[in-house]
Amino acid sequence: MHIKAKFQIIGLVFLTLPLACSGQDLGEITSYTVFKTANYHQTNGTPPLALDAPDAYFFGVQYFADSTNLITNGVTFITPDDVTYSIPATNESFVAYNSDYFTAKAGMDAAFPDGLYLFSINQDTNYSDLTLPTNELYASAIPAYSGETWTNLQSLDPGQPLTLNWNDFTPNAAATSAFVFIRILDVEANKFVWSESFLPPATTTTLLPAATLNYGDYYRIELLFSTRSDVQNAGFGGAEATGGFDNLTYTYFTTIPLLLNIAPEGTNVVLSWTNSATNYFLQCTHDLATGNWNYLTNQRFVSGNQLVVTNGVGTQNTFFRLQTSP
Repeated sequence: MHIKAKFQIIGLVFLTLPLACSGQDLGEITSYTVFKTANYHQTNGTPPLALDAPDAYFFGVQYFADSTNLITNGVTFITPDDVTYSIPATNESFVAYNSDYFTAKAGMDAAFPDGLYLFSINQDTNYSDLTLPTNELYASAIPAYSGETWTNLQSLDPGQPLTLNWNDFTPNAAATSAFVFIRILDVEANKFVWSESFLPPATTTTLLPAATLNYGDYYRIELLFSTRSDVQNAGFGGAEATGGFDNLTYTYFTTIPLLLNIAPEGTNVVLSWTNSATNYFLQCTHDLATGNWNYLTNQRFVSGNQLVVTNGVGTQNTFFRLQTSP
């Protein structure tokens, strides 16, 4: 399964105040980027050696603004061979375009050649520019999770922290900046739920905190080695322009399920679950059809590696489930 949207628009803040106020600060574009990405899939504990055919490469453009007031009527970019792409957006502070995948680098380069790109917002005919270097800056190293990390991901208990390890890389000598990015996508929600960004190239480890992910969910983790050519004060009145070349390695994993145990004990029932799931609490209902669940206020305690709650047996059927705290 491959997750990548052709158009990605993320609004961080929505304002309900009128936009026609005199003297209102509409903000500014803070940076804009063009990236070419080589795509790898790690399917076991050994590093990937070949590109992820047929999804080997993709191209991307990003606009970053400091206010949702700024981009009100979409964004536009023009490739070096004069192909225009328009992306609809209203009141967004981040707008991105990702191409379809290409089976080979030649196909991506034909559709999105290196050279001068032009950028505008709100159908403006005044363009800012960015040159994607013909001396492509891809790192020579392919990102790879350590064998131990890959194995640990396959049986990850989200109630426990996990140390993530990978290889380092040496940036291309012509690059002005280089970083490591690592992020986790909730596949069902198609939403990134955790990330570490702009790590130095020598970084080879980070900690995934406990209670970041859910039990029994399906995730995609991505590791990027990003090598860049940056130009300060390039356009839009002072925004930074970045042309980048990324190597990306991904893998999939499913966290372990959270099991709720129940056992009779005299006139009570004893409910228990792993004590690593401290952010989960018991709910109960007498009627599944109503959908009305209430949190139990009974005190819970630790017994061995379990969290335990005792509840009296009543005259009605009672159903129990675990939910994160409200």
